[in-house]
Amino acid sequence: MAKSLVKVNKTDGKVVSVTKNYNSSNFYAVDSDVYDYYFLDDQEETQILKTPDTIQTNTNFIIIDGLSIGGAEGIQPTEVTGDTITQSQNSYSIPFITEQTINGNAYGTMKSGDYVFQTPYTPTVVNSYNPGGVPDVGYNPVITSIGVSGSSFVGVGCMQFKGSYLDLDANTAALTLPGWTTASYHLISGFVYLENIPSANYDPLLLSKIASISGSTWDSYKIEFRGSRSSGQFWFDFATTSDLTTSGCYNSIAISPSGGITTSTLNQWHHFAVAYENRGSSAAVSTYWNGNRTSKQSFTGSLRNSPQYSFAVGGGPNGEKPFKGYIDDLTINGGTVSNALRGFTHGTSAAVPSSHQESGFYTTYYLSGDGPVGTSLFPCDVPEKIVSTVVHQADNGVLYLSNISGTTLNALNRPSINGVCGGHAVKGASAGYIFSYGTNSCVEPLTVTHQKTLQQLKNSRSNLLETTLRYMLGVTTMRGTTASNGDFTRLYAGTTYPQSFTYLPTETNISYLRTLYDGIAVAGSTAPVIILDNDSGVPYSFVTAAFQNLYKDVVSYFSGAVSEVEVIKNDINSKSTIAAVTTAKTMTSAYSSKVASFGFGFAPLAPEQKAKRRPLVDSNEFYPVLD
Repeated sequence: MAKSLVKVNKTDGKVVSVTKNYNSSNFYAVDSDVYDYYFLDDQEETQILKTPDTIQTNTNFIIIDGLSIGGAEGIQPTEVTGDTITQSQNSYSIPFITEQTINGNAYGTMKSGDYVFQTPYTPTVVNSYNPGGVPDVGYNPVITSIGVSGSSFVGVGCMQFKGSYLDLDANTAALTLPGWTTASYHLISGFVYLENIPSANYDPLLLSKIASISGSTWDSYKIEFRGSRSSGQFWFDFATTSDLTTSGCYNSIAISPSGGITTSTLNQWHHFAVAYENRGSSAAVSTYWNGNRTSKQSFTGSLRNSPQYSFAVGGGPNGEKPFKGYIDDLTINGGTVSNALRGFTHGTSAAVPSSHQESGFYTTYYLSGDGPVGTSLFPCDVPEKIVSTVVHQADNGVLYLSNISGTTLNALNRPSINGVCGGHAVKGASAGYIFSYGTNSCVEPLTVTHQKTLQQLKNSRSNLLETTLRYMLGVTTMRGTTASNGDFTRLYAGTTYPQSFTYLPTETNISYLRTLYDGIAVAGSTAPVIILDNDSGVPYSFVTAAFQNLYKDVVSYFSGAVSEVEVIKNDINSKSTIAAVTTAKTMTSAYSSKVASFGFGFAPLAPEQKAKRRPLVDSNEFYPVLD
């Protein structure tokens, strides 16, 4: 990836030179006591440093969590220096916002500003196919992409399962994850894609939560495709607590409709879902295919639990009955309230997810399929995780991260990663890979180094919080309409106002409004005031009373955001440990929903807030830093 080297004078913070197409692996800091060095990716959307127009010399700039804006509102950072480390005889400048440096094996390249996560879980590939005593990894599931489902869901990345040699009924490969105790509300949801009708040699398993393929009193449920004996349909087989002595999953309910998978329904994505609930006196299972309920079955008791046995995807626990096809956005949810069902509440229809679903408060596992293409590295997103923002990834794969935080609040109450200073951890029994949400890439962390002392971290987060506030106010537009006054409570309480209006509450704009306001309130002007709508540029004539209300709304909005920042800064400064700083409060008011993509101190933001690409399903889900 092409990069530019930016040379900055330590004394005045001005850009001295910019070298395009620079190979950062050859970099050596010259006169590092006089100059700081920063790298940027030459692609516009992945810049580490960016000025309003183009990179220019002899200009001041501000670094905002990976972005730089020349002279924004005149705010200058108090920290602009980088630390220098030596690796393989090459010197790299660490941008000052870096909190942790990750060394390890990199798969793909992460972009600056990208959002990443690390959970305790990375699905394990089990492979029982050993011709000649040597495992054949050619049948391992891999990350790939294929097709489009319906009119909205796009399979950016998905999981490919390869079945068995010559479609024989032989143990091959599958993914496994630790088992869990099934909650009173439980949902299995995902997308499936078949290129060919599965062989009739055996009934392949889409997924399973069983102790033994031959049947056990510990079996819970499985989803299998039945060929000739069931007209080519997917079925949900399950066991209940009403009969603890019968082996296997002896109850069955169809998922795909009668008529099943045919040549006309191949080569397209289909959504499937199984919803279960137990209200104590009764229980029910409903199945859905492309949003329409296929079947519903009520029973007494509850689903049989087998927490000590693995959950398998694409086959049985040892790769039995291997599935051949593609699976995407597989979500396993559980909880004590119906919100865990994500809208599949046993009605005749439910909304099919139209984009990637993400993990939420009730998520047990979420497999997005968005790992490095061609590998068997499958992201497994859960609520209990460490999250951060990419500052830079060097050519040698070293990853520099900021905005480290984590959460343990979830329906399962499982512990989060216990990493370095409250952050990321070396891959091991309780920590997996670091995955990117946006670039289908990951890093296997082998060493994790925390770059800041407690006071440095406090200063950095407080400074960037202040700078990000100015950035937020410079890109986040206040909005209101007659139907929804939004940010203009006073304006729309008046008698004369536009049908809709937008305004950008920067300090410069507020200063201009204050001059006009003084002309009315102090000098007694009665002339109408012309203000441009921010989005459309259309001028609107405000009578003096309406303009005064507009001014008060804008000042109130700005003051509220500033006050919120001060509250957070005080909270940060009260912390006595680095781990406490990384989990300090974020924006607690309505301003948190308005922060754009660069909020260092506001929270590690959800991807849909960063790039409008991955909206959450439920408005009440927590993600991933909680106020």
